[in-house]
Amino acid sequence: MMSTTRIFPPLLLFGLLLGLFASAAPQAAEDIDFGQYYALIVGNNEYRHLQPLKNARRDAEVLSDVLKNQYGFQVTQLLDAEREDIITALDKFRLTLEEGDNFLLYYAGHGWEDEGADEGYWLPVDAAENKTVNWISVATITTKLRALAAKHILVVSDSCYSGKLTRGVKPILDNKLNYIRKMASKKARTVMTSGGLEPVLDAGGKWGLSIFATAFMEALAERDESVIDTSTLFPEIRRKVMTAANQTPEYADIRKAGHDGGDFLFVRRAKFSISDIVGKITEPVLGLADNVNTNGGRGSKVTEEPEPSKDVTPLRDTGWKIAIGAVAGAVIIVILIMVVIRLRKGKGIRSTKVEPSKSPESVSPEVGALIQEKQSQWEALQKEIPKMKLDLANTPVNERTALDQRIREKQSQQKKLESELADLERKLGDG
Repeated sequence: MMSTTRIFPPLLLFGLLLGLFASAAPQAAEDIDFGQYYALIVGNNEYRHLQPLKNARRDAEVLSDVLKNQYGFQVTQLLDAEREDIITALDKFRLTLEEGDNFLLYYAGHGWEDEGADEGYWLPVDAAENKTVNWISVATITTKLRALAAKHILVVSDSCYSGKLTRGVKPILDNKLNYIRKMASKKARTVMTSGGLEPVLDAGGKWGLSIFATAFMEALAERDESVIDTSTLFPEIRRKVMTAANQTPEYADIRKAGHDGGDFLFVRRAKFSISDIVGKITEPVLGLADNVNTNGGRGSKVTEEPEPSKDVTPLRDTGWKIAIGAVAGAVIIVILIMVVIRLRKGKGIRSTKVEPSKSPESVSPEVGALIQEKQSQWEALQKEIPKMKLDLANTPVNERTALDQRIREKQSQQKKLESELADLERKLGDG
């Protein structure tokens, strides 16, 4: 979730022995040995040097309950974890996991993309901006996963710019039982991310969870099958997230981690209700209201920021700050000023509103009108891009190139507008 958004999630990468819970699997699949299931769940809210998140811990706690009590996972949960905590836990799993086991690694927190080095990072709670000593790189995660003996490994990353973990998407076979048998027999190193190279939201879902966490757990709860392959689960998650937010989840194999064509399989022990599970979590709900502006994401930003007003809800997004000020006078009624701070070597994270650096009365009518025009253009793109991404998800793979190019062009236009608005704000401050 770091980046100028939320840090790598600031992303968006995943039962006990089937013999112990034979009733959980369909009768035709009872002879398949699914192995033991383990999970390391990380949820970081309380960042010391970056802007805190609100819902990453809650996402982790609810998912831990679902995996432990409904799918038979042996869960290790890390809340507000430092780099050493995460690395040490992964090293312990290297000693624990055996060849037939399954391992799910879930991360909710800040993420960062270093464009110059073409590298992505997860940011633990002891991470500091521009000091990489406590960051965890995608290369480090891949190396740790490659050393694990488990047959199936799934990484679920709910952080920004987590698309750095992914490669190409795998096809799904038609014959379900044969497919399950095949996926159970082959090694899998896969990752599901809450977004690609883009900001992801820290909240906005149901029950005080992020939009991605809500979609992920709803998909686990609503499926009727007793054995669920992640390739089948993913399209449902992607549709829900893309409909609700300007982010596109991805599911693919992890680059250079030893993937051999398998898939991560969830073996259900019992049906469950997410609302019942959430009711057991005592942490207060800090999610966004249904009508909240979903422009932000899980990214990192230094915490020396102005105190937001009571009607401001932070998002898991890159370091921009949006200020809305009323303009007195006959010429300009309302001026919207957006401040976008984007770091060139890795994009920051969340967004918060701040007061304009210049009083409305001192802003010239020409500048005010220009700001209004560019803000309107940006807002139009903010509505248009998610719809285009939803169309892309429903377009055959061999026909996506043109639409994908148009989406990239729209995103470039939006970034250009953000930069122009930032320049205008700086000029206002210097004036």
